[in-house]
Amino acid sequence: MGSILRGMPLTVALFTVPVSALAQSSAQLPGVSVDTLEGGRVLVRNPPPQRPDDGDLWSLLETLRLGRLEGSGPDVFGDIQDITVDLGGNIYVIDAGWKEVRVFGRQGRHVRRMAGEGDGPGEKRYSGLPHRIAWEEPNRLWVSDGAQRLTLDSIGNELNRVVLGSAISSSGPVDPRVRVIAAETGTRHSVLYLELTSYTSPADLNRGASLEQQVSVARVWLSDEYEVLAGDTLAIETMPLSLGDRRETLRGSTTIRLRMAHPREPRVAWGVGHDGTVWLAHRATYRLHEMTFTGDTIRTVELGSPIPLADVGREQAEFEPAIAALDVSPEGWLWVRREPNEGPDEGFSSWDILDNCSRYRGVVTMPWRVRAVHIGAAGEVHAVVVGTLGISHVLRLQLESRIGETVTVETCRR
Repeated sequence: MGSILRGMPLTVALFTVPVSALAQSSAQLPGVSVDTLEGGRVLVRNPPPQRPDDGDLWSLLETLRLGRLEGSGPDVFGDIQDITVDLGGNIYVIDAGWKEVRVFGRQGRHVRRMAGEGDGPGEKRYSGLPHRIAWEEPNRLWVSDGAQRLTLDSIGNELNRVVLGSAISSSGPVDPRVRVIAAETGTRHSVLYLELTSYTSPADLNRGASLEQQVSVARVWLSDEYEVLAGDTLAIETMPLSLGDRRETLRGSTTIRLRMAHPREPRVAWGVGHDGTVWLAHRATYRLHEMTFTGDTIRTVELGSPIPLADVGREQAEFEPAIAALDVSPEGWLWVRREPNEGPDEGFSSWDILDNCSRYRGVVTMPWRVRAVHIGAAGEVHAVVVGTLGISHVLRLQLESRIGETVTVETCRR
């Protein structure tokens, strides 16, 4: 792959979000079947969710809220694109509207600004590309937008910078766009999880090939000098693209003709697993797969009776999405964010929660549309939500159980 590379403490809950869930404890979840198939793949089948109106067995307790409607303070946000959290509870918010990263302490006090607009050390240029940030203990923040990757320490000093992919064009370079999704410190070296998006090369197009967008997830090890030591890449999907109308621009006395292809929404949701695995799910059908980076499926999880993938159509340009995103907690619990429904819950966001044994444990609904989320340990969630007036807020919420259940690593039956 080469070198791609404080306001006052909040001590009381502001409100409780009701959650419908299964009425059974984790020790007795009837209807869940676990089978080991030929080749060793584990198949976990969950019955259709039971969501009684009087459930309320779980709650999401809001313990922190950042964001105001107006003013000039650091908690007035413009266009929050991603958040990440370190082990001390410090919250890193990348705001493409204000063109900077803002850092807030555990209690919500503003600590500093970093990664501001500019060309100097620790600064970056904010393009129209979506940004991702990831924290690596003990002291590294990764900021990437597909065109560059910037590495900072916790106070904003630049540690490393790499220029990445090029513009998408049928006649231009096709270097892959690379975004850092997650980062962790391994036994000896940093481990990055990357989303790679590349396109059919101009040479292939000249030979009559169709234009395609290829999305992969990669795991790479970096030395202290940020050189790639080793890596694995797992292809996720390939999608055909159509070129837009030809456009002409003048550069000096030369007329340049371009036909641009715009990236398409991915049909596959994915999240970083544990022990070197990744979770994948076609967004149109409720079937989740845990895979190794060598392409082996080690576990498949079903909820209810998912429609066969053949009925969705692998090559269909359009599909009816059921899953919006897929995240994995440090304990291995799956948070499957559903595509928002139309009707009375149109502005809401919902997750189906499955424990580390892939058993369905309930559905969590909050009355906001989620833009970005960070799933932490022990049921702690940080989310960027957009309210009715279009104002962005950062929330910290705690998943709690009325019957004493906790988010923990449980012993799984095989």
